[in-house]
Amino acid sequence: WTVEEMAALVGLGTTAFSEKAKSYTGFTPLNYLINIRISKAIKLLKRSEVNVTDIALDVGFYSSQHFANTFKKLTGYTPSEFRKKNIITNE
Repeated sequence: WTVEEMAALVGLGTTAFSEKAKSYTGFTPLNYLINIRISKAIKLLKRSEVNVTDIALDVGFYSSQHFANTFKKLTGYTPSEFRKKNIITNE
């Protein structure tokens, strides 16, 4: 999704939409969307049968590398490191 698409869905211009979204969430619209995607990815990473590349595409990233970089920036772990850590701590 783009900011333009999200703004159009609610009938606002991009600037007004961005300002309202940030005032409600504390994040820009795109950062809020990224946080939602990463949260969904975290849930999927807890299921070891799901491939990391499939998770990346399922949550809306255009490549597994972009997903891995974004995931690490927000969590401090690569998706594989997160999965391994989660499996060890939940056994």
